Amino acid sequence: MGGVLSAQDDNNMPALPQQHIVNVFDGQASLAAPAAAGSHAPTHVGSTKQTVAVRPTLTVQHGGVKLESAGVVALHVMANADGIVELLAPAYEHYPAEGETWPIVKAFGSAGPQSRTVAKGASAQLVRFDKPSEAVNLRNLESSCRAGSTGQGSVAWPLILVLRPGPLTGAMDATAGALANTPPDGTLMVFCTVHNNALKVERQLIAWGGNGAAFEMKEMFGIQDAQAQSLGSQEGTQQAAESQRNCVVCLTEPRNTALLPCSHFCVCYDCGLSIRLSPARNRCPLCRAEVKDLVRIEGVTVAPASPDAAETEAASPSAEAGGAAGGASLAGAASSSASSSAGLPPKCLQRLTRELKQIQEQHDQNLEHGIELSLCDEEGTDLRAWNLCIHSSGVDRDSALGKELLRWEIKAIVLEVWIPDGFPSAPPRLRVRRPCFEPGSFFAHHFGALCLEILTAQGWAPATSLLQLGIQVKNSMTQGQGTIQGIGSMGESGSGGRQAAFTVAQQIEAAHEKDWDAFRTQ
Repeated sequence: MGGVLSAQDDNNMPALPQQHIVNVFDGQASLAAPAAAGSHAPTHVGSTKQTVAVRPTLTVQHGGVKLESAGVVALHVMANADGIVELLAPAYEHYPAEGETWPIVKAFGSAGPQSRTVAKGASAQLVRFDKPSEAVNLRNLESSCRAGSTGQGSVAWPLILVLRPGPLTGAMDATAGALANTPPDGTLMVFCTVHNNALKVERQLIAWGGNGAAFEMKEMFGIQDAQAQSLGSQEGTQQAAESQRNCVVCLTEPRNTALLPCSHFCVCYDCGLSIRLSPARNRCPLCRAEVKDLVRIEGVTVAPASPDAAETEAASPSAEAGGAAGGASLAGAASSSASSSAGLPPKCLQRLTRELKQIQEQHDQNLEHGIELSLCDEEGTDLRAWNLCIHSSGVDRDSALGKELLRWEIKAIVLEVWIPDGFPSAPPRLRVRRPCFEPGSFFAHHFGALCLEILTAQGWAPATSLLQLGIQVKNSMTQGQGTIQGIGSMGESGSGGRQAAFTVAQQIEAAHEKDWDAFRTQ
């Protein structure tokens, strides 16, 4: 983004996401080193935010809060310092003023909170509220307090826990005193509901920064798996470890970014930024939820398997890749693909290089699904054009498609996969080469264009590999109806036939524009 920005350029630039950079080392989080912000950046475009990683002193272990026999509430607590656990059941959550984030909580009636002390320890400690006067009844909790608004800014909960650091003496009355409005940093408030005759942790707040400031805790899905897999080095699990460790979009860079609000820790920062700044593709590659923010987490244990691995693979595909039936041999692709694929953007080239490697490694497994992928180029050097073969042996013989293939004695459906520069953020372009389908049959249209949601900008997920795409295309076509006209081709070979099919695909997508609008509002 070098150079001087004009006023017109400034107004047309998309809003950048806020970056939250946190360092994680050996399970401990700390503030990342501040970075100098460019003075030339327009203020409305967005700026990088360095955030402090907050860590509650007392935490409830994963699995939540349990209700034992006789109404005993039990929970496992990790304590990094001495503290107190308080229980209120049922209780109100109340915010005395608009904009406040740390609530005042109060038990129903005149009862105060029940409390237990927890000493600092290296392992989880079992905390039980087992006095007869502390017993709770789920049925009474449900009937007297179903989580919801009770009017006047209050919310009723069946059970609320307050875990705060402090001396092992006394208890905090959550309705009065300085501690109620300005709790110690690291104080955790846990809100529970009743679900299927059990207690369920619904929400957690952590106090941090003083003056009643609080933040809602949210789990990041995938961060522990990525860190754990980065430590695995056994040969038999190396491929699975790389799959868990690397970005689901480029497949080469280590995961270091979570997408919000879905909290999927699944991409590298560059791919996350690309997703966030693409209005038509601003969705999580896993769950397709809209992405509104990014959180970048720099962890020293999440690293590539070997230094410069990504750079080496980006320069050339694996030299050990074997041949694939139905197209060019993959052997020898390493020696010249860098030059012949020089027009591909680096991220696209890296992704295709990893795809090429996986196709060779999973060749036999893919044949079990009736799918086979190979490069169209006889030299095995052009990574843009691929052959996708859907073997009739992998198609249900009782389906309409299976019966048509059997009637014409067709061994495989051959499709062309063309990779645009925007891949993997943008979907590949597919067209059926042969056999020749009646237009509209099995979702195949003129010139071989396919009418499938997964091939549109709205339906495409960047985490989808070419192999997974092939399986989905096979399954979709198998569910269709229609007839095969003959064993010939559906369009010309080369760029002319490819462009004709792409034009038809664009017309199909435009015809479904209202459907996509409905999809975006979901």
